[in-house]
Amino acid sequence: MAIGGARPRCVLAVLALEAGRVVSTERLAEALWGDDPPAATANAIQAAVSRLRRALAGAGQGAEAAIVRHGHGYRLDVDRQSVDLHRFRTLVTSARALPPQRHVAAERLFAKALRLWHGAPLADVDSALVHQRLVPALRQEWLAATLDHHDLVLALGEPVRLAHELAAMVQEYPADQRLSGQLMRALAGSGRPADALAEYQRLHRHLDREFGLRPGHDLRRLQAEILGGDREHAAPEPGDRRHGHAPPWPATLPPAPADFTGRARQLSWLADRVRATGGGARPGGSPVTISVLTGPAGAGKTALALRAAHDLAGAFPDGQLYVDLRGTGAIPVRPAQALASLLVAVGVPDHRVPDRTEDRAALLRGRLAGRRVMIVLDDAAEEAQVRPLLPGGPTCAVIITARRTLAGLESVDRLRVDVFTAQEAVDLIRMVAGGRRVDAEIDTAHEIARLCGHLPLAVRVAAARLATRADLSLARLADRLSGERGRLDELVAGDLDVRASLARGYRALPARQREAFRALGLPPAPDVDASRCAVAMDTSMTEAEDLLDALVDANLLDVSPVDHAGAEQGCYRIADLTRMFARELAGEAELASAPRVRRLSCGLVTVRGGGHARQAAARPA
Repeated sequence: MAIGGARPRCVLAVLALEAGRVVSTERLAEALWGDDPPAATANAIQAAVSRLRRALAGAGQGAEAAIVRHGHGYRLDVDRQSVDLHRFRTLVTSARALPPQRHVAAERLFAKALRLWHGAPLADVDSALVHQRLVPALRQEWLAATLDHHDLVLALGEPVRLAHELAAMVQEYPADQRLSGQLMRALAGSGRPADALAEYQRLHRHLDREFGLRPGHDLRRLQAEILGGDREHAAPEPGDRRHGHAPPWPATLPPAPADFTGRARQLSWLADRVRATGGGARPGGSPVTISVLTGPAGAGKTALALRAAHDLAGAFPDGQLYVDLRGTGAIPVRPAQALASLLVAVGVPDHRVPDRTEDRAALLRGRLAGRRVMIVLDDAAEEAQVRPLLPGGPTCAVIITARRTLAGLESVDRLRVDVFTAQEAVDLIRMVAGGRRVDAEIDTAHEIARLCGHLPLAVRVAAARLATRADLSLARLADRLSGERGRLDELVAGDLDVRASLARGYRALPARQREAFRALGLPPAPDVDASRCAVAMDTSMTEAEDLLDALVDANLLDVSPVDHAGAEQGCYRIADLTRMFARELAGEAELASAPRVRRLSCGLVTVRGGGHARQAAARPA
């Protein structure tokens, strides 16, 4: 199907990448015009969408694919498996999930997935944003799958079929050590050991000339094997004590909180997965152990990640690295910036850091090849920010923290980090404020923890206030926290601020989702339903459900199987502190007279099905 016009092609590309999900007009405008959109942005986007709809209808695709308007955005309603990218991801995920004894089936799935790629991705899309942000991440996905496929072909004993393809790829990625190692194995397995050794020397010269580096120990070991297994004449491994040099691999982890408490189950979960790192112990044969910690603002994701990373540091003697990606900040760290930071941390001089993001990613993978390194990527914004930073080898482990679920990341383990148990919350108060003082008013300590919603950040702030104010009794603090209107004002201690933490997540939302979040502060109960949201925002139930589901993904809203009265029904639930923040944003006094807010007094009845929860407004009597 031919799509005429640069704008319709760009809109279709962005919608197809997010097939089945609403894409805001703000994001479409950014893709079309960057930072300089025209005054009539909405009209121009609507015109492009109209042209797309006509093209779909003209190609006979009207029933199979439709572009639907949802509030301040559009959604491409289409079977995701009809989009090459999503079909590719499904096949790759299936291939990586197969056990080692099913190499043949996995190789066929990878081959089928890679046949879906034809040339450069989105080559006919005229958009600087698409080519600067989206295409590099797509290329990275393709490269990772291609290298995994090569490993399987070599494991199946078919090196001859790869030699020519690998030689061409090395020209495009001259610093990728994993790729060069595959070419060396293919050449040696094809009866061309001299050519394999020549490739090693080429890579050695290139790394030394461009970056001041040498091949990693896996490649040096492979060179020794090709030479006949003479390890005495192989280059020494970095950090080899026989040569009197300590490894140049730093430990850049910030300290874990000294008063860290609780989370025994979560620490055990992380330890079980991270200890599986290294050469095939991981189920499904994933090339790297990746653990994603998600949860609401203030849940202690970073504290948990750092505690686990420090506890497990001994298993990663080659380094423990940390990057704050500032995903909930005003300006998240770009992948190129994060890669530069990591490369400098592992010893690459500033002037040797490549200009292109993909070259930086390849160099980092090469530097980490064969090394036992732990990487903590803190506060990630989205999948595209993280993918270029991931190592390629099975000896590394990555812990990622994020408020969003990062559902697009493949072959990862996910753990939701929720609020404390009541006992964990009181234990933290005891540790920070003093055991004797807290034990003397233990019931009040439990009340303070409850008023803090057992949210670790809020509990820590309350405990810090007690620790720095000997004259402040637990009873007095509980009394100050008891009023909803001023509770967030009380939960501030130095740079620890519950309201500020919630605000960072709110600012990261698109405009329509921010509007929906503000509406959550209006109902008096913690239960939230789509019908209230639909009435408050004067929109359809479908869009209301989509907006609430997006807030669930951002961990500003939870899904509960029962409502506050204990009825067994699907519903959304907002935590008390989050609802208080939403109410502040809504400006309750100002909105109280608004007609759409008055409509919230309509009766509600529950209806099963649809989204995370589906509600319908009952007609007023």
